[in-house]
Amino acid sequence: MPILLGLLVGLAAPVLVARTNARVRARLVQPLQALAWVLPRTPRDRAWFAALAVSAGICEELIDRGFLLGYLGGPAVGFGVPASVALATLVLLLGHTYQGWLGLLAVGVLGIVFTALYLLTGALWAPMLVHALVDLRILLFWPAPPADPETRPPPTRTAD
Repeated sequence: MPILLGLLVGLAAPVLVARTNARVRARLVQPLQALAWVLPRTPRDRAWFAALAVSAGICEELIDRGFLLGYLGGPAVGFGVPASVALATLVLLLGHTYQGWLGLLAVGVLGIVFTALYLLTGALWAPMLVHALVDLRILLFWPAPPADPETRPPPTRTAD
């Protein structure tokens, strides 16, 4: 549990600093510019992005930690823990190549952290939670666009 708490504090600290310091916020947004093509542009996009972030946290952890580690380390394949972790991380990286080298480095490090969290706690919910929060943090750094006229409710008529 101390590890989970440390990860949560580590996730929250940059958000809190970025909320009060424009320079820090700009530094955190800058690497996201390369991914602007997949980041939300409208309030509706932001809602879908949030749902996707939670879904990715759950689904990727089920596949990478829940299935791959068990399969690769289980009797069918029989790799040890280090080889299973390395191969599962490689599979994870293949699905994130669109993020470029810097993104792959971050995904690789986070993949190992999530694996350690899973192995230390023995529970998938812990890396699922942290993974979803990591992805949701993007919404706190990426600037919210002004309300899209198409997503705003129509004006109401007033009596003259």
